[in-house]
Amino acid sequence: MQTIANIDFDSTLYSQAHHWMLILYQMNEPSMAIHLDNVHLMRFIQPFDNMPRCQNYINTNTVKTFTLFSYIGNILTWLWNNNAIPDHLNHIIIFCPSSSDKKYLQAWTKRYTKKIRDIITHDALDRELLIAGMKYIEELCSYCEDEGVLNLLKEDHKKVCLALMYSVANQITLQDEYIRLSEEAS
Repeated sequence: MQTIANIDFDSTLYSQAHHWMLILYQMNEPSMAIHLDNVHLMRFIQPFDNMPRCQNYINTNTVKTFTLFSYIGNILTWLWNNNAIPDHLNHIIIFCPSSSDKKYLQAWTKRYTKKIRDIITHDALDRELLIAGMKYIEELCSYCEDEGVLNLLKEDHKKVCLALMYSVANQITLQDEYIRLSEEAS
């Protein structure tokens, strides 16, 4: 099974960018593996399984800006212990196990609305990473002047777009099946 631990950040291609994407998923006890169908395409995101290391990374790279995907428990601990988010941490997307967790978080995080952009459930993480990656790579392409790097970015962009297309098609199929079964049950 492909999980967050299998993300292989391409530092050659993406470390030169001014804006970086990170994902934090530190579990101190046996944890739930979050399946990512498209982990092999997520070369644009740097994974962390250690919150202090992730915080240090963000705090010591103040000339960069960041988007952080963080597990619910990790970001709540971060906010509880620090009560502050660094200015150069532009966007936070929180992922959580269930819709009830999502509702709780939406209420709890109201005071951080300038930084917390979205709260999603685990089952949407793969798709949301693809969407963010697509936009991120498009932005990098607009600033890239090196033709070789630009071609590599465009190839990654194409792969991410195709994976997103398949992900959305699968979601539509699941919704159609749900509707069909509920109509049959009626």
